[in-house]
Amino acid sequence: MNEADPLTRVTVFFTLCNEVLTPCTDVYLVHTGWRATSAWEEARAFFVRAWESAFAELETLING
Repeated sequence: MNEADPLTRVTVFFTLCNEVLTPCTDVYLVHTGWRATSAWEEARAFFVRAWESAFAELETLING
């Protein structure tokens, strides 16, 4: 998969959230470019879990 052409693409963007009393930012991540084989589906499932874990850790680091 590291030799795929094109590789998968990760896009991250930030927007102001709608909280009235607490300033905050919403973070969105879009990971695209997955192929349609069982190996790619396994890799995609791994990254779904990995991104969830990374965002949970980021939230802990930011919010204490």
